[in-house]
Amino acid sequence: NVIWPDFQKKVEKFILKNADIITTVSQGISMKMMDLHHNVHTITKGVNKREPKVAYEIFTIHYSGSLFQDFRDPRPLFRSLQKLIDEGRIKENEIQFLYAGKDGQLMTQWVNECGIIEIFVNQGMVSRNEAIEMQDRSHINLLLTSASDDHTGLLTGKLFEYIEAGKQILCIVKGSKDLEIEALFDKFGLGTVFYSEGKLSDYIYEKYLEFKKTGKVKSNQNHEKVFQDLSWQHQADKVLQLIDNQVDIK
Repeated sequence: NVIWPDFQKKVEKFILKNADIITTVSQGISMKMMDLHHNVHTITKGVNKREPKVAYEIFTIHYSGSLFQDFRDPRPLFRSLQKLIDEGRIKENEIQFLYAGKDGQLMTQWVNECGIIEIFVNQGMVSRNEAIEMQDRSHINLLLTSASDDHTGLLTGKLFEYIEAGKQILCIVKGSKDLEIEALFDKFGLGTVFYSEGKLSDYIYEKYLEFKKTGKVKSNQNHEKVFQDLSWQHQADKVLQLIDNQVDIK
C-alpha cells in the first residue's frame, strides 16, 4: 500500500539514521528493518500473570479484535464448524463462537455465508477489561494473522494477551508459511497453527470431545518458561543490556 517504495525507504532511513539501536517486536520485522539500519534487535511484548477465571458453561471459541481489511480470515474455522454441525458431530446448542470488536457486520456476513449464524455471539465494541475476561473464560482463543514471502512474524499484541490467558490458542495464518509463529507456538506450547481448513475440523472436534468429557480444554502452555522468557522484566533487561553494550562500544 506504499505509493513510492523507494522514496518511502529513503524517508525511513533519514528518520532512523541518528539512532544507535533499533528494536522491533518480531524477527520478521527485524529482518526487514536491517535494510534500513545496521543495529536491529527483536524485543517482543512482555506478559503478566493473570488469575484463572471460571470458564463458560458452553464450549466457546473466542476472537476479539479487528480483521484489518482482508489480511485476516476466520472462514476456514467457520466452514469447519459448519461441517461438524452438519455431520451431527457437534450440536448447535453446545457451542458458541464469541466475537468482540468493530467488525461485527463483516463477521455476521461471513457466519451467515458459512451457515453458523445460530452459534455466533457478537458482543460488539467492549472495554479492554471485558475483552480480557472473555479471553480468560473461553476454551479456545482464536488468533488471526497473515504472512507473505517477504513479510512474516507478525506477532500481534493480541497474541500476548492470549498467552496471558493461558488457554489453547488456535492460530490461522492467511498466506505463506510463518516459521517464526510456528517456532513460538512450539517453544511455549501455545496451541496449534493452521494455514487452511485441512485437519481443522478434527482439531475442533477433539477439543469439543475433551470439553464434553472433562468440562474443560487442557492447555499445554509451559507457564514457567513463558514467564521466564517473556516477562516484562526479562524484556526490559534485554533492552538495558543492549544499551550497556552500546555504551561499551562508544
